[in-house]
Amino acid sequence: MLVNYFKTAIGAAKRQPLIYSLNLFSLSVGLVAVFFMALYINYEFSYDQQWQDSEHVYRVELHNNQQGTHSAFVNALLAKSFESISNIESVQKLAPMDYWFWFEQQVSINNKSFKLTKTIAATQNITDIFSFTMLHGELSTALRKPNSIVLSKSEAIRLFGESNVVGKRLQRDVDTLIVTAVFADLAQNTHLDFRSIVPLSERYLGYIREYHDDSFVYVKLNASAQINVIEQSLSQLMNQRKLAKEPQLTVKLNHISNIHLQGAGTEEMKAGGAIESVLICIAVCVVLLLVLAINFINMSAAALSKRGREIGIKKALGVTWGQLFGQFSVESFLLVAFTILLSVGVCEQLLPWFSDLVGRPLSISQAWWQIAIIAFFTLFFGMLLTAYSVFIVAKKPITYLLSGSMSSGRKASKLKSTLIILQTSCAIVLIIGAVNLNKQLDFLQNLPVGYDSQNRLYIPNIDRSAFEPQSSLLARINTLPDVDSATFVDSDLTKEMPISMPISWVNKRNNEASVHFSGVGYQAAQVLGLSLIAGRDFSAEFGGDWYHKVTKVEADKSYAASVIVTRSLVAQMGIESAELAIGHSFTSVDSGRLNTFTIIGVVNNVKIGNVRQSTKPLFFACGLSWMGKVAIQTRLKPAASYAVKAEINQLITKKLAMAELSIENLADNYGAIYQQEQFLGRVINLFTGLSILLSCIGVFALAAYGVRSRQKETSIRKVLGASRLGLINLFAREYLYLVLVSTVVALPIAYLFVTDWLANFNEHVDQSLWVYLIAALSVAAITWLTVASLAFKAASTRPSLILRDE
Repeated sequence: MLVNYFKTAIGAAKRQPLIYSLNLFSLSVGLVAVFFMALYINYEFSYDQQWQDSEHVYRVELHNNQQGTHSAFVNALLAKSFESISNIESVQKLAPMDYWFWFEQQVSINNKSFKLTKTIAATQNITDIFSFTMLHGELSTALRKPNSIVLSKSEAIRLFGESNVVGKRLQRDVDTLIVTAVFADLAQNTHLDFRSIVPLSERYLGYIREYHDDSFVYVKLNASAQINVIEQSLSQLMNQRKLAKEPQLTVKLNHISNIHLQGAGTEEMKAGGAIESVLICIAVCVVLLLVLAINFINMSAAALSKRGREIGIKKALGVTWGQLFGQFSVESFLLVAFTILLSVGVCEQLLPWFSDLVGRPLSISQAWWQIAIIAFFTLFFGMLLTAYSVFIVAKKPITYLLSGSMSSGRKASKLKSTLIILQTSCAIVLIIGAVNLNKQLDFLQNLPVGYDSQNRLYIPNIDRSAFEPQSSLLARINTLPDVDSATFVDSDLTKEMPISMPISWVNKRNNEASVHFSGVGYQAAQVLGLSLIAGRDFSAEFGGDWYHKVTKVEADKSYAASVIVTRSLVAQMGIESAELAIGHSFTSVDSGRLNTFTIIGVVNNVKIGNVRQSTKPLFFACGLSWMGKVAIQTRLKPAASYAVKAEINQLITKKLAMAELSIENLADNYGAIYQQEQFLGRVINLFTGLSILLSCIGVFALAAYGVRSRQKETSIRKVLGASRLGLINLFAREYLYLVLVSTVVALPIAYLFVTDWLANFNEHVDQSLWVYLIAALSVAAITWLTVASLAFKAASTRPSLILRDE
């Protein structure tokens, strides 16, 4: 019996090669795309699931209600008191060390110089929350001594050429670090990113002030903890310790598995994903599955309707419904099973390309069960459709089946029309989404951010001792033929400005606020590309610009400096205009020092990091930095050669005796901000193209069957004098009407989805009517061309070849 079913299935495919080929191609292409998205979505949700008791681990994050900002950094001193709150079992602090001045990164091994990067300081209870795979030594005891260091396997090999390096030493100018343990490299699906660990010692805490937010703080809660109660207790504690006159900070606990998709943007150890991107990918995947299902229904119905006489003859010979179901189920199973196997094979071959596209190390073994579920439901859907179709057909009278008019009738027409409307609606929605997404990306790339990233080089990790007003190093760099100007900075404006300062000023009453600031050198506005709207730039001609002691009296701790402020800070201070702000001053107290800052310039608002963040009031202080390390930023001449990097590298490494130097293009750093949006744009464009292709295949299959079933009508009309163009429009009119209905359905849906997505941005494009018109007209044009090509072929056939047997 089964052998006969197989033979019948192969014979049916040979008799209808077009329908079966299109069905196979459509299913294969669609399933490959769906498998890709399943792998990507599964990987994005797999982040930080590997830690023991991860379901109870959260990261403490701060929301500044006054400024509307969100930060993942918390003060390490204040975090020590978190354990006093009930239901918190453990508190872990991870402090990045790359920018702290007391942590010397230059080390020497056998008279060879190396530079430690991506180092964190951690408390000794790190194993309470993070369960690293240890290769040599025990992490629970490795951080007890203040001069100990724990290395990753790759860092140990980089420094020593082998992984078993416990007991080996790294010489520094001030002390010696001893390797006490080696751990396996961190998995890629974690938000953590470091190569070595040092103890978070009392020496480190001695440099911290209560306004320094410097560490990532994680808490492990017991099973009975209520998240909202813990958040309220932490918020109250933070506001009390920061001595705020009114609550300004709200603490939120972010589950460790959510950090990758819902983290703090540029503050993270490495670039994360975005939950919006994943949700949009899921939605697009669902749309593609819907288009696939519609195509399968369309082509299966077209194939079945051509076999009406075959079914009628079998019924006349006594074949039962069960036997018909068995035959068509085998055919459906063969088609779908072969398609699934083909799709898995193609997916395996193209997976390296897709992994590069999304920037994730994807593997089928990571999500085999998702692929198995998709395959199972695809088979199940195929069998269910077959059972329903055979049941409907088997109910028809034998005379009806033998008449060859099985596809006619009101119900068949309604089903076909409904499926085409759904399919073209999906295509229109995706086209509108893709166009608006690309418009938004272009808008973000050209959004005024208050500084210039073009022709700028950023050189981080410069020792703070080089940060001085009469810098011979900057003087040498400025003499290079390709360098226009250079200055010191302590923040990369494309990433973050991590330090804030509590300031106070008088404007009718005493005012206080915590404001982010950046330490810079002379000519900062010119080098950074800030847009001055009032006042002047910092200049060596004005000696008082640089941070200095006001008097020579040792007991007098009064200091002063000039600052450039943003327009938003002027507004926050209550000053009516930028021009009136020039000459105003504000103060800040730090470690017994009274700092007075005089405003000499006002610039347009500066956006730090991702444009999704709200604009922060901030200021630039000349000669004052609270960062451990500073950076040098250069403004290059327009025709600068690539060799300028090598020249700058040679100057700095020789002058500061540095083993390694990183020179970054600020434009590349700025482009990295929109990595997720760019990825989303590529995926949406790809899936939109696939959706249009699959929709064309579906319309082509239905139109091909419809034109063929009306071949006699076409011949008669042609004999009666109908033109080719008239016949083409006759067939196309029906489908264009369905496209019109699809447009009415799709436009409001697309508008709601696009509006909701754009709401995630503080600044976004306005939706344009032409986008919706182009989407509808494009689908209409593609549909007309598809139907017209088939109708033209039918209209070109000689009527005598069709009507000779009538």
